[in-house]
Amino acid sequence: MLTVCHFTSAHPPYDGRIFYKECVSLAKAGYEVYLVVPNAKDEIIEGVHIVGVQVNNGNRFCRILLTANAICKKALSLNADIYHFHDPELLRFVSCLKKKRKIVIYDMHEDYPVNILTKNWIPLFLRKYISSLYLKYETKMLKKLDAVVVVTPQMKKRLQALTEVEIITNYPLYEEPKTRKVDYLERENVLSFAGTISEIRLHENLIRAIEGINNVQYYLAGRRTPYLDRLKHLSGWKKVVYLGLISQKEVEELYVKTKIGIIIEDYGEVNYGNEGSMGVTKLFDYMKFSIPFICTDFEYHKEIVDKYHCAIAVNPRNLNEITDAILYLLNHPEEAKKMGENGHEAYVAYYNWASQEKILIDLYSRLGEHEKQVKV
Repeated sequence: MLTVCHFTSAHPPYDGRIFYKECVSLAKAGYEVYLVVPNAKDEIIEGVHIVGVQVNNGNRFCRILLTANAICKKALSLNADIYHFHDPELLRFVSCLKKKRKIVIYDMHEDYPVNILTKNWIPLFLRKYISSLYLKYETKMLKKLDAVVVVTPQMKKRLQALTEVEIITNYPLYEEPKTRKVDYLERENVLSFAGTISEIRLHENLIRAIEGINNVQYYLAGRRTPYLDRLKHLSGWKKVVYLGLISQKEVEELYVKTKIGIIIEDYGEVNYGNEGSMGVTKLFDYMKFSIPFICTDFEYHKEIVDKYHCAIAVNPRNLNEITDAILYLLNHPEEAKKMGENGHEAYVAYYNWASQEKILIDLYSRLGEHEKQVKV
């Protein structure tokens, strides 16, 4: 039995992708799985050994320097066969792991050279310079890896000349919602979004679009941000119900009464212009809950929308298109209900974690088999 160690300096112990999807899937497949995380309790959950490292995360720079060192030290002490890490600050430990002849996988949750360009905590005049420096460093380190796991085709295209690359999209776990659904035709005119409330989501356009629509409310859930505070000054804010940061159970309770899901994102570098990113996974959550939704007309999203007729894709900068899409779904409830059902059928057939679990297990099997041959 091969021993696997996932380690992260930035994510919580029960992260949806790392713990519930990747680690639990590997444990079920017969691997001995450890997850090293900051400030967790040592315990075994669903076959996964959670190993906590007590640290004072303090600020971002403490995490990058001190927390990363402590996490990697603990991970190395486990002497696993395969190491799978999840944060860019852990790249600097790749050389050490390879000297010990370990299989090393890097799970790139984001396209960091692109995302650096959007980080508000980095002065604007420094972002391109820091992004280019990081890209050179990343390229150097990735060549030493056995594999990289990414979430978008664009990332795979950029990296595939450096090492083995697999796309593992963050589709939802396959399960039927536990919360009892409200019959779609009996739902109030509730639009909803639960997630990060940031400028790229263009919430101001949605709020402006609903301002002139009668009998509709926009339920918005997520951590308070300076951007959210600016949204409150819009005249259409009176139609917004801000829920704050809510639990996963409360998200489910919101979704089962939602009439239209919202996942409007702006074009831009982080979304690869008009192409879009399969890293934007909220549309799959709406499909899981049989919710028709309005999304940006990214190429990748339109392929899904056109194939399954489960949503309306719009130009996120065009208020008329957004308004028309909302009105169409509200004024055609039977068709909207059918769109939600179409989305759910696609979720059951493919857009759930089971399809990605197979890719993950196949990757581990290949790398493990190769390692056995090398040692022989």
